[in-house]
Amino acid sequence: MNDYCQPATTLVNFHQSDYHNADSLLNNDTVLSRSLSVHSIMMSNVTGTLPLIKRLLTNIKDTSLEGRVRGMQMQQQLQQEMAIARLEIESISAELDCEAERTNRIINYLNNKGSKRTNRLTVAAIITGSVTTLIPIIIKSSRPQNAAVITGAGISLLIGIAALKPNPNIVKLTYERNLLSDIWYGPNQSTVFPEFIWLMLTQKEFNHDQQISVRENMKKRWMNLEFNKGSIDPETEKLLFAHGGAFTSDDLQTRYNLLKQTQAAIMLMSKDVEAFLTDINKQF
Repeated sequence: MNDYCQPATTLVNFHQSDYHNADSLLNNDTVLSRSLSVHSIMMSNVTGTLPLIKRLLTNIKDTSLEGRVRGMQMQQQLQQEMAIARLEIESISAELDCEAERTNRIINYLNNKGSKRTNRLTVAAIITGSVTTLIPIIIKSSRPQNAAVITGAGISLLIGIAALKPNPNIVKLTYERNLLSDIWYGPNQSTVFPEFIWLMLTQKEFNHDQQISVRENMKKRWMNLEFNKGSIDPETEKLLFAHGGAFTSDDLQTRYNLLKQTQAAIMLMSKDVEAFLTDINKQF
């Protein structure tokens, strides 16, 4: 199946060179720490707006008309930067939602095939059972009669066992751009997520307990809840986090769960952006 969820174009990373070490920034930059919350300092860092924020803080002292106009221009620039940040969040979220929707459609397709199979086997079992009950009426000789009854019962049993077996249907699903891969393997730089989103996923300051990153917390949760006894076999790992392969309905359900959890984590970043802007607006 084609990667129809993959965007035709990707957004340009606009925050390439302005990122600073988080610990150093929080401990040594007193200008920022006196004016902004830790969360806002971290947001300005990962969104590449830190130099702009510093210029805005410096410009507060300039009460001239020119200074006020310059401040308004910088605030407008900040709003534009954050609009792009929101667009990046929405873009990745939409792609995750599309992948989850596609996966769910395939799950429904396989389940429908399994239901039709079970229905056919059930009908076959009913017909076989009915015919078996009629055999004593049709065949009067005891020996052939017994043989036919035993044969019919055996066929009914086999059909019943077949109906109870799990749905054997599989579907081949491959993808070049796997949004779950970087969450699982945790490279230094992401090949699928915009830079500032990846920084928010991998910096512990953006997780609620600030002990481990959002990405690490997600992987830990997946290991505990999605995979049996906290372990994953190499084939399943390759299937879910590489380029896909032959999926059963259960495999697809796991993929769906992981995609929706990742989407939820990305969507929550919008609240970080709004909190950041609210804090900044209080200063100017």
